[in-house]
Amino acid sequence: MKRALQVTTLVLLASFVVRLWAIGQVNIRDLKGFYNSHMYGKVIKHASIVRGSLNKKESFALNYMLAQSYMKLRFYLLAIHKFKSLLAKAPYQYEILNNIGACHYGLRKYKHALAYFSKSIEQNSNYYTAIKNYRLVKRYIRNKRSLPNIEESDAFADVSLK
Repeated sequence: MKRALQVTTLVLLASFVVRLWAIGQVNIRDLKGFYNSHMYGKVIKHASIVRGSLNKKESFALNYMLAQSYMKLRFYLLAIHKFKSLLAKAPYQYEILNNIGACHYGLRKYKHALAYFSKSIEQNSNYYTAIKNYRLVKRYIRNKRSLPNIEESDAFADVSLK
């Protein structure tokens, strides 16, 4: 019995070491693959392992993928916090402002969502996604009918990794 317990413990320890070694092999491209495969939980789980070995551009892309992953998994408060931390560094702030609005919409804070969609439109008056989202939420507030589906900005991480 004692021998079986020792063998079981060694097997568990070996599998743990193998998993740690395998996790250490994850890089930014792997995370991008998880993200593109809609494996948002894996992006969140493995992001801290990759974080230390990145240049500024890759670090921004990783944080953007993290924010998007939080949003896709409906962790809206975490997504808002992460998106806000990216605002100063973002070349296209209007996309991030739209996503913050989408998070507020997910939290059913419609006036906050409108404010962020409006800020997004102020930054880029031709940004159709924010214009559409603003109109949909405005219409919903006015009519109180069914909740519309709004759009998120999703292609930004692709731009950052090229």
